Amino acid sequence: MQKTNHKNVTQQTEKKKLVSVLQYLCIQFTFIFACCSTCFADQGSSGPKYAEDGARWLLEQLFWVAIVVIVIIMIKCAVARNTVACVVTIIVGAGICFFIKNPSIFTTIGTAIANAVGLQ
Repeated sequence: MQKTNHKNVTQQTEKKKLVSVLQYLCIQFTFIFACCSTCFADQGSSGPKYAEDGARWLLEQLFWVAIVVIVIIMIKCAVARNTVACVVTIIVGAGICFFIKNPSIFTTIGTAIANAVGLQ
């Protein structure tokens, strides 16, 4: 009995270490993308549109941060063998990433709701 318990504890420790390493690599990957997009951004189009360019850049970085968070959550769910949580994470994450990439959809949704309620 003692050996089996020690083996389970060792496996759990190894899984936790693997998750920590994968989380670290995902965070590093995000920082690399952020640095590359900052360094290699189109310098010619950043004239007087600083706010618009800044907002676009922020949304691009937010997209990659969301991807990393989704991957980290999915890794934790996979280690715990929680299939339902993985599926929910994919669906919710895809929705969040869709809204980050298409922020104008909020205007469309708001207009549709206003028309349905009769405010316009």
